[in-house]
Amino acid sequence: MAPVTSAALLLLQPVLAVLLGVLFLGERPTATQFAGCALVVLTVWHTSRGGAPSSSGTPPPRAPVEAERHG
Repeated sequence: MAPVTSAALLLLQPVLAVLLGVLFLGERPTATQFAGCALVVLTVWHTSRGGAPSSSGTPPPRAPVEAERHG
């Protein structure tokens, strides 16, 4: 399993625990717990969707040009 997939599954574990508690134990989560679950799910979705790399302010490394190496 890829490290990214493992990390995402580990982050979703508390969300699944809340869901299972609701389904099997009849627990009633608070609004704060629901907000936390939504935040975790959105964060995992955002980081796992891929796309363009985030702009950290540093440009990607540049391969040397032949003229620059001998020049």
